[in-house]
Amino acid sequence: MRPSTFIFAAAIGLGIFGVFNEVLYANAWTQPEGNVQFIPSFFYYTASNAFESDGSLNSLPYNGDFSEEILTLYGEWGATKDLTLIGDVPFGHFEFTANDSLHNYTDQLTPHFVYVGIGGRYAVLHTEHAILSLSTMFHIPPGFHRGLYNDSQYPFLSDGYFENISAVEFGVTNKWGWFEALLAYHARDEDPVNQLEIQATAGFSSRKDISVKCTVGVMKTLGPLPAMDVNPEQTLAQENYMWIAAQMMITLPGGAVVAPSLYLRLLGGHTMEFSGGGLAFIL
Repeated sequence: MRPSTFIFAAAIGLGIFGVFNEVLYANAWTQPEGNVQFIPSFFYYTASNAFESDGSLNSLPYNGDFSEEILTLYGEWGATKDLTLIGDVPFGHFEFTANDSLHNYTDQLTPHFVYVGIGGRYAVLHTEHAILSLSTMFHIPPGFHRGLYNDSQYPFLSDGYFENISAVEFGVTNKWGWFEALLAYHARDEDPVNQLEIQATAGFSSRKDISVKCTVGVMKTLGPLPAMDVNPEQTLAQENYMWIAAQMMITLPGGAVVAPSLYLRLLGGHTMEFSGGGLAFIL
């Protein structure tokens, strides 16, 4: 049994410099054979503070503000009843504004795309109410330059990095809703330190046309964090953080779903304190 309105994860938006390296569409269920699902979304995130490597919370340099706007085109296709192929392409605008008395400037970046994502999910074991799946995604950056941290030709951010995300996903439904869990390994090119991710999601549905889901996630860098302070103008590839997200899914007449959601980064190390939200459509 696939919960048709339960398919969209509450955390959206992978920044070009690796802000949200979650497996964004964490969901163990595969699509029915031949079924196509299209999910466009738009999200906005902002940060004025950063968790340094020791966990302390400080303002961004120059009393600055960082923001990103992400438009994502995401789709799934049921190649067989057990195999779903996945593709997504985020488009983003990234901006840092310095606001103190000695620094007053804005750096911006709008790449052609954030990355091209291709991959799939395979159902290893499934029953009427539970499923265990394996998934993998490849994120291919636009390639306007290599080098994550210091490039005099591109002083603001970079094109991120090539990444493979492999995950084990579990889901179960019950009379009050559903539960999902995920364990993922992030292997990245251009950076020697990979990451481990854990997500847990609980969904609730008391009505056929409305459901709510809450997700808690942890991202852990598999190595020491940099000793330097957070620099919002450079790609942050090595981060530890915990986040929480909430999403409501409203099924419209005709079957389309509107899904507003909120995101908050609770704590971390060498990462920005992001918060934000947005809107997705499940078609």
